[in-house]
Amino acid sequence: VTLIAAPEGNRNAVGEHTLGMLLSLFNNLNKADREVKKGVWNREGNRGVELDGKTVGIIGYGNMGKAFAKKLKGFDCTVLCYDILEDVGDKNATQVSLQTIFDMADVLSLHTPWTPLTDKMINTHFISKFQKSFWFLNTARGKSVVTVDLVSALKSGKILGAGLDVLEYEKLSFESLFTSEMPEAYKELILMDNVILSPHIAGWTVESKENLPKGFEETIQYGMIGYVVPHSIYPDGYHCTPDTPLPFMSIASQKNFIAVYSSGLYAKKELMDWFVGEYPKHCKRKLDMGKSCIRFKKIEEIPYGLIGELASKMSVKEWISIYETAIKK
Repeated sequence: VTLIAAPEGNRNAVGEHTLGMLLSLFNNLNKADREVKKGVWNREGNRGVELDGKTVGIIGYGNMGKAFAKKLKGFDCTVLCYDILEDVGDKNATQVSLQTIFDMADVLSLHTPWTPLTDKMINTHFISKFQKSFWFLNTARGKSVVTVDLVSALKSGKILGAGLDVLEYEKLSFESLFTSEMPEAYKELILMDNVILSPHIAGWTVESKENLPKGFEETIQYGMIGYVVPHSIYPDGYHCTPDTPLPFMSIASQKNFIAVYSSGLYAKKELMDWFVGEYPKHCKRKLDMGKSCIRFKKIEEIPYGLIGELASKMSVKEWISIYETAIKK
C-alpha cells in the first residue's frame, strides 16, 4: 500500500488530463488515430465540435475542480460549478445550484470524493434531469457512476461521449481492475468510439510526484510503509532510537484492521479537530482511533483523499518544531 500525500500536488495534472480528454472527445482524436493507422481516411466521419460557446458544469469545486476550471480560461465557454459548500466559486467558475447545471450544461465534469452522498450518484435518474444531451468526464471516483446506466445513456445519445479516468470496477487500491469475469457493461463500454478510458492516471505525472510535500521521505520503518524526516534534514533522529529517522506517518496491515499512524494528529490539537470534523464527510463508518492511530476494518472504507489531505497539512519544518517543543524530552 502506498500513501500519497498530495491533495494539491497533483491538481494541475488532473486539470490538464480532464481537458485533454474533453478535447480528444470533441475532435474524435482517438477514433481518427485508429482509423488512419488502418488506412482509413474518413474526414467527414471525424468532424469535430468546438468548446467555444459551450457551457461546462463542474460538480465538486475543490482543488481538482478549480484546476480544471482554470485550464478552461483560454476558451470562450461558460464555466459553472456546484458544491455542497457555499461561496467556493471564483473568477474561473460561477457557483450555481445543481438545477442550473441540469438546465444549462453541455459538458459535465465530476470532481468529488467518494462519500455516501456521491456513491452511485451518476445514475439513470440523475442523467435524466439534464435538459440537453451532454458530454461526461470523470477523473474523480469510479464508484460514483453506475456503469450500466452510463452505457444506456451513451447508447440512447443522452450522453454524447465520456472520458473516464476511473471506473466503478477498479479496486480501491486503484492498482487493478476486477479479478472475476468482465462485466457486460464494461464489455460494451470498451467498444464505443465515443468513450475514452485511462487507468486512474489523471494525477499521475512526473511533475505531480515532484510537487508532493518536500522533505518527507518514504521508507520502511518498524515493518511499516511510512514517511519520515531523514537524517539529512534532522540529524538527531527519533529520540527513542536516534539511529532511526524521525517518524511522521505510517500505514500497516494489523490482524483485524488497517492502521494509519499520524504523529501530527497526536501533536497538534487543531489538526485533530479538523480531521474529526472532516471524517464523517468521507466515510460512513464511525471514526475508530486512538491518540495517533486511525483504524479501518474494511479496506474499501478507507477515505484515501482525506488521509492524503491530512498528510499534507503539516510541513517538515512545522513537524520538527512541534516535535522539539512538545514531544522530545
